[in-house]
Amino acid sequence: MAIWSMFASAPEKVATDGLASYPRAIAEELGQDTEHEVRPCTTNPVEQSHRRIKHRYYPTLGFSEFEAAQRFCRAVDEVGDFLRPQSRMSEFVSLSDRRQRFMTGVEELEALFQAA
Repeated sequence: MAIWSMFASAPEKVATDGLASYPRAIAEELGQDTEHEVRPCTTNPVEQSHRRIKHRYYPTLGFSEFEAAQRFCRAVDEVGDFLRPQSRMSEFVSLSDRRQRFMTGVEELEALFQAA
């Protein structure tokens, strides 16, 4: 079963960091019509999407169990999304306002952790 089968159709373009095994995997899983674009890590949205997870698990030398990695990734994503300032793309949010929103989120998280 193809990975993308849960979606309506395969994507038109896939961006990767250029690992040698990607072209064949993309052709087999997504089809020959899918364009493969190679981008450096800094401009690749897929590589940037898991940056905060990578920064936290590298010092621990990885995980011994898949379930532990799954719990860790879910927690990092939920906490990160909770602390991210909620604003529109075009809305300017001052640094002091972002700091206040962040500190309010941290206080709410601390209250949740102490209640648990």
